[in-house]
Amino acid sequence: MELDLNSTPERTILDLTGLGIPHLRVLGRYRYLRAHPPLADHTHLGMMEISYLARGTQNYWMGGDCYRMTGGDLFVTFPDEPHSTGPDPEHCGLMYWFVLELPATPEGFMGMPSSIAKAYWEGLRHFPHRHCCAGPGLQPVVDRVFKAAEAPDGPLRGAKMHLALLEYLHEILALSQRAPVRAVSGVMAHVLEHINLKIDEQLPVEALARESGLSVPRFKARFRAETGFPPAEFVLRRRIERASQLLASSERSVLEVALQVGFSSSQYFASAFRRITGMTPTAFREKLTGFTTDLV
Repeated sequence: MELDLNSTPERTILDLTGLGIPHLRVLGRYRYLRAHPPLADHTHLGMMEISYLARGTQNYWMGGDCYRMTGGDLFVTFPDEPHSTGPDPEHCGLMYWFVLELPATPEGFMGMPSSIAKAYWEGLRHFPHRHCCAGPGLQPVVDRVFKAAEAPDGPLRGAKMHLALLEYLHEILALSQRAPVRAVSGVMAHVLEHINLKIDEQLPVEALARESGLSVPRFKARFRAETGFPPAEFVLRRRIERASQLLASSERSVLEVALQVGFSSSQYFASAFRRITGMTPTAFREKLTGFTTDLV
C-alpha cells in the first residue's frame, strides 16, 4: 500500500522525504470530532509505523488479535506486518503516527554518526512491546515537529524538525521499557465494575467520585489518567458498547435499546451512536443482521 500523503482539514500529513534525511517517510496527525470509516488492512513494506494516541480510543487489528488503545498509548507495527482497524471505525480523538524505513543494517541510519545510528536502529528493531502506555508526555514533543513544519521556510527549519523527530524517537525508546499495557488501580477497577453494573442508571460524576472515595477533582484527574477518558465520556462509550450488543442480538426497537442503556431519547442516542461508531443505530443493525424495522 502506498503511503497516504493527503492532508484534510481534520488531519495533517508531513512528507518527511523533503527533509533530505535518509529513512524518514511520514509524520501524521488527526483530530477527529466524529468517527470515520474503518482503516483497511494494509502493509508498509520495509517500514515501521509508530502510532501515538494522545486522546480518545482506537482499536487496531493484526490477524485475529485486537489491541485496544486509550489516550496515552503507543501501538507499533514492524515492517511488512498487515494491520487495520478491523470492523471498527477510526474513532474521534487525537492521533499521531510516524512511518520510517528500517534498513537491514544501521549504517547511515537517519543520517546520524555510526554509534548513535546503531543505538536508535537497535532500539527500534528490538522494540519490546507492540502496545504500551506512554502517557501524556509525548504530545508536546511531537507537537514541536509540527510547529517547526508550520514555521516560515528557512535554512534551519529542516534541522529543527530533524532534532524534534530524534527527540520524539528518543522518548519513545525510553518509554518502551515500561509495562506493555496500561495498569488500572484497584480503586478505578471498582469504579469501572460499578459503571458496568449500573450502566442503565444515571451515573453523575459526583456519585462515581463517592464510589471511589476521592474528591471530585481528584477523581476526575485520576480517572482520566488511568482510562484515557473523562468519566462522562467513558460512561457514554460503555453505553454505546452495550447498545451495540443489544442491537446485534435482539429485535428491540432503537428506542427500547436507548432506554435500556440509560438514554433519555432515541434522538440523543442516535446522535451519540453515530459520533462514536460512524453509523446510525439502524445502519449498524442492518450491517450485522439485516434487521430493518427501525427508522432511526
